[in-house]
Amino acid sequence: MRQKSVLITVSLLLLINGIIAADVYCYRVLFISSYHPSFPTFHQQVDGLQDVFKNENVLLDIEFMDSKRFPGDDNLRFFDEYLSRKLAEYGAYDLIITADDNAFNYCVENRSRLFGQTPHVFFGVNDIEKALAQNDNPYTTGFIEAVSMEGTIALIPEIFPDVDTLYVISDGTTSGRGDYESLSRIVESFPELDFRNLNLENMSWKELSDELSSLGSNSAVLLLSAYIDKDGEVLLFSEGLSLITSSLDRPLFHLWYHGLGQGVLGGALTCMPEQSRAAAEMGLRLLKGENTAGMVISEKKSDHFIFDYNQLRKFNIPRFKLPKGSRIANKPERFYSENEGLFLVIIAVIVILSILLVVLTLNIMSRRRIEIALRESEEQYKSLFYRNKSVMLLVDQESGQIVNANDAAVEYYNTSREDLMKESLYFSEKFVDDNRDEVIREYSRGIPTILNLKFRRNSTGEYYYIEVLSSPVVYQGRKCLYSIIHDVTEKTLMQKEVLNAKMNAEHALKIKNDFLANISHELRTPLNGIVGMHRLLANAKFTEDEKIWYNMAVKASDNLSVIIDDLLHLTQSESGKLSIEKKFFEISQVPELILDVHTQTAEAKGLKLTFKKDYQNRYFFSDINRIIQLLNNLVINSIKYSDEGTVCLEVKENGDSLELKVSDEGIGIAADKIEEIFEPFRQLEDPMTKTHRGMGLGLAIVRNIADILPAELKVESEPNRGTVFTVLIPGRFCDSLA
Repeated sequence: MRQKSVLITVSLLLLINGIIAADVYCYRVLFISSYHPSFPTFHQQVDGLQDVFKNENVLLDIEFMDSKRFPGDDNLRFFDEYLSRKLAEYGAYDLIITADDNAFNYCVENRSRLFGQTPHVFFGVNDIEKALAQNDNPYTTGFIEAVSMEGTIALIPEIFPDVDTLYVISDGTTSGRGDYESLSRIVESFPELDFRNLNLENMSWKELSDELSSLGSNSAVLLLSAYIDKDGEVLLFSEGLSLITSSLDRPLFHLWYHGLGQGVLGGALTCMPEQSRAAAEMGLRLLKGENTAGMVISEKKSDHFIFDYNQLRKFNIPRFKLPKGSRIANKPERFYSENEGLFLVIIAVIVILSILLVVLTLNIMSRRRIEIALRESEEQYKSLFYRNKSVMLLVDQESGQIVNANDAAVEYYNTSREDLMKESLYFSEKFVDDNRDEVIREYSRGIPTILNLKFRRNSTGEYYYIEVLSSPVVYQGRKCLYSIIHDVTEKTLMQKEVLNAKMNAEHALKIKNDFLANISHELRTPLNGIVGMHRLLANAKFTEDEKIWYNMAVKASDNLSVIIDDLLHLTQSESGKLSIEKKFFEISQVPELILDVHTQTAEAKGLKLTFKKDYQNRYFFSDINRIIQLLNNLVINSIKYSDEGTVCLEVKENGDSLELKVSDEGIGIAADKIEEIFEPFRQLEDPMTKTHRGMGLGLAIVRNIADILPAELKVESEPNRGTVFTVLIPGRFCDSLA
């Protein structure tokens, strides 16, 4: 039943982890137990692993070799076939954890076939030599089971001075042999004891029982392992222990916690959860990238002196003979433990009565403080209200009647307090706000609010504006609104002037944009006719003078076409009609389109147009048409303001952004003039620029495009040394469009 509960619990934990961490990678860990779920140490091992893994996105699978109950080769073969098939279908794990010798041996011997380079952490291993040999294995590390045999054996003569013979029960299981070999290495340290082995490899269960029943009073027994006898009969731990204790009248010592309370006296007992926790912590370090090279295989001591209360009484062992810090298990409950519920009720009643007494005392003291505070508050109110320089009114929430006014209000309204208190704000003829009814509803809701109201002075007929900050209060038993009033007439009139000025400016801007758009369209029609005639005359035969005139006309038409396009772009941008169409494009298209258009123009002026590439042949997601338009304007600007040297276009990848640079060796720009070059229709007033006149729209268009892409635009310049324009366009790259 407990096995099913554990499996159900583990399954539920795995399911919940899978749901919660759907988008988070979960480490897959396989735990191979040498034994079976009903083995005494199994649940302790699982608890230790779960304590470490529960919040670490780990999916823990558990497999059982069941080698205690089925020690033969057939069981091992069946287990191997099952695990091999599972690994083939389910895939490799991120980490393998094994407990005890059989699982450790299986994992080491089958690594290349089943586990490859998957990290392996072991614990509970008794074969020290084989375990230490894994220090040369780059994928395996762990802990040797450091049971405290010396501590337990050294304790026996101290508790039982008459004992000179220690009988050791072992069997032919892997762990049993490993424990006995460990014991053999330390027997010389205890010359006062005669060690005798009761080995089930050479005895049947009955023979063991007979031997134990005949032990003398000078003997004690140490249980290492008892699961299978010479005839191959297998008993569970509880069954073997029951057979031993029913035949034995001498103290029985053990090295592990299981068995305590079932006839085992105790000893320096190993705590299995501590070992499994240490293994899980080491495994977690491996999962997070640490290398096994820095993890030396060592002993993991996790023992505590623990003794069974009933066995201590049976052999009349006083507490002072036990090691300091020893724990007593199965100790009977005392009166408090037996009547814990009654004690808790009594304590609860005492606590409640004490709390009530304290509350009543505090309440009396609080009431006194409140009375004093009320008196002080009244004085403070009078001081804050009547003497305050701000206009303050107390207004009845339901009727709007003024129930009190301070001195500042009397002065502001130029009347007496008595006359003010006859007024109702809700019905006053002076209250002429356009939203009068809505304002009254909002004001009378009785919640903190800020209102701007319009009033008329009876004496002059002029309007004035006030800001009212109101909060609900109770005054003399009435629901009132505590209102602070500020005169905001000057501020309101100024805001109206600003609003009118803004509307006039927006209207003027719209008229300008409409005019530019219309004039651009009107100019384009005759210009298209002129350009068309130029194309018809392209192949005509001209005299030298006629050819000069023809080229001048073509150039003038091209310049006018550019100006019209710039005007249209500027009006669309300012009216918010400029659109962006982003898609993936091949980065190499950008320099090709720019160089093809401007190389000849640069050479005609004696300049060299160069290109630097620092990108892979990939695709970038943005609006290529706007990028080309931006670069065209930058290159044209550099060519226009350069009389010699080089104009360089540079295209490079910069993280997730595309970086574009246009640099020249032209006239440069003063630092305090850089912002001015991006203003529409703006030309810098400088003698050096008088030969480079234009409409002043190119760089304004560059700034507009950078704003809508969006992109970061930077300018570095020095007079007479040249200028560098840098555009950083965020986006994303891809290697192909497939």
